Amino acid sequence: MLIIGCDFHPSGQQVFGMDNETGEVFAEQWLDHSGKAVAEFYSSLPAGAEVGVESTGNLLCSIRRLFVCRAARVIPWGKPRARE
Repeated sequence: MLIIGCDFHPSGQQVFGMDNETGEVFAEQWLDHSGKAVAEFYSSLPAGAEVGVESTGNLLCSIRRLFVCRAARVIPWGKPRARE
């Protein structure tokens, strides 16, 4: 199974991808949101890839893109903190 970690920023995202069966790292790169890099990267993944997401901003647009590109599960990283 492929596991992809993403750190989302307004201008792009840092991704790291690994095959958990072989340990092979297949991606460690910056994807700029202004071009086609994000769509091309996620479209190249096989169905069933898991995508872990870290962000403090609005992810709705990016999550829609992940589902369109066949990512099976989007997993948020970290736990929400209670406001004091």
